[in-house]
Amino acid sequence: MKASEPEFDISELLALVARHLDVRIPEIVREMRDLLASRITDLGGDPHLVEMLQASIEGNVTTICHILANDIDLDSLQPTTAAVEYAARLAQRDVPLAALTRAYYLGQSMFLRLGMDEIERLDIPDGIRIDVVRAIADVVHRYIDWILQFVTSVHDQERRRWWNNRASLNAGIILKVLRGDTLPARGFESETGYSLTQTHVALVAWTDSSSDDQDQQRGIDQLLRKVAALLHSSAPPLVAAADRSTAWAWVAAPVMTEQSYADIAALVASHPGVRLALGDTGAGWDGFRRSHEQAVTARLVALTSPRYR
Repeated sequence: MKASEPEFDISELLALVARHLDVRIPEIVREMRDLLASRITDLGGDPHLVEMLQASIEGNVTTICHILANDIDLDSLQPTTAAVEYAARLAQRDVPLAALTRAYYLGQSMFLRLGMDEIERLDIPDGIRIDVVRAIADVVHRYIDWILQFVTSVHDQERRRWWNNRASLNAGIILKVLRGDTLPARGFESETGYSLTQTHVALVAWTDSSSDDQDQQRGIDQLLRKVAALLHSSAPPLVAAADRSTAWAWVAAPVMTEQSYADIAALVASHPGVRLALGDTGAGWDGFRRSHEQAVTARLVALTSPRYR
């Protein structure tokens, strides 16, 4: 009489894989940290950010292992503090959400590879092995989708809050420069992250949209960042809030050509509801002030033109 095939409990096999991975967490976290920091430029340039990246990875990997080991429902979880804090810090450092999202998907791929390596070591039939692979993939995919919803919301909220605070704080020190006050160049740069010793182009961005303030600020912020990218600026634009619907900005732009202005005009046209006035390029402190004066004048001309009215 043929002996019956042993029965396998998928949840028990998942718990076994989780235990094998759990003892390797320090090694997994280091490997994943190094991978993400090297593959995603925005994540690897700052030692403090790399340290926070490691803490976020450790929190997420530990949570996934805990889910696999104990068959925990996602509805009963809260995102790890490290993951939330890391998303907020990236927003404060102007690291785009796309970099954070890519990090999660790269981490997901690596974790699945490690999980499948552990499954290969199990002494189980191929049919059961496939079921375990499907089960672990389902858990990991659902977790990544769940955590990304949280960190995306955190990143977006923090970016808007940080933009508002930064723009308001920048306004005070910028007004001193525009008045002609003497300020240490290094002090200005340390406060704002922007150097006065370079060549700049000043911009005034505004909207008369009826949407709420946050939508207006988001539209202005997105446009200013795209202008900076278009001009191949080495740093994000310096932004100051003039009022709830108007921002002053400066972008490092060593060279402005006719094509540059044409490209900016096309960019503005693709952002309905947001308008933009520019000054000429100017170098140093005087250029900073003069370009701003020209941008303000250009805005006044636009506001009083029959076409605008």
